[in-house]
Order: sequence, then structure tokens, then C-alpha cells
Amino acid sequence: MKKRIWLPRILSVVMVLLMVVAVISIIFLPWIVTDYVNYAFAFTGITFIRQYYLGVLYGSGLLALAVLYELRRIFDSCVANTPFIMRNVTSLKRIGISAFIIGFIFTTKAIFFFTYLTLIVIFVFALASLFCFVLADVFEEAIHYKNENDLTI
Repeated sequence: MKKRIWLPRILSVVMVLLMVVAVISIIFLPWIVTDYVNYAFAFTGITFIRQYYLGVLYGSGLLALAVLYELRRIFDSCVANTPFIMRNVTSLKRIGISAFIIGFIFTTKAIFFFTYLTLIVIFVFALASLFCFVLADVFEEAIHYKNENDLTI
């Protein structure tokens, strides 16, 4: 049976493009946040908003960049036709930890600046974190079964 490796290749290229966009966004983040704060919070008199938003967005942006890198590693192993390796389990656990931390960062944001979109982001990243941890356990069990099968043949 011929495997379809064109989809992981396309997704790997998409991950690289998203990483480039993320790096560009992180570079221009101070100017973007300044414009947003000047527009949205011009008459509030709160002075720490710019620094707070920069902290939230830099933290979550760098973690999202790490998630994209780990996803690219997983897709590269799928292209190499070796999806059940311990490196993918480690990548899934790292993605889960990063997603949990992003959810926590946005939970602190919801405490200070509540929006419904922030609640959705918290829910999505908490669910993604749990999903990645469960998937990592499934992959680890699959690796054990594969190793046992390789030894018996």
C-alpha cells in the first residue's frame, strides 16, 4: 500500500511559513501593541497596559513558535515514514506543556482584562494540552507494541 506523504510535506512547509510569520510578528510586536493601546485605552489613564500586553504576547508568541517547531519535527518524521518514535512522544509532551502555559498566560490576562475571546483561547489551549498529553501516551504505547512486534518477527 502506497503511503500519502504529500500531506505531511505540505504541512511541514506551512509550519515553516507560519514560523516566519511568527518571527516577523514578534519583531514588530512593540509597534503593534503601542498602536493598539493608543487606540483602545487612550482615555483610561492606566499606564501598565502596554508592558502587560507585551509580556502576554511575547510569552505566548514564543511558546507558539516552539509549538510550530515541534509540529514541524512531527511532520518531518511522518514524511520519513517513522511516525512511531520516542522523539514524537517528546514533541507531543512539549506541545502539551507549551499549550498549558499559553492557557495559563491567557488566564492571567482574563483576570486583569476580561474578554470572551480570551475565554475561548483558554478553553482551546487547555483542550489542546490535554489532547497532546493523551496522544503522547497513545504514541508511547504504540512504540512499545511496535518494539515487541519487531522482536517477535
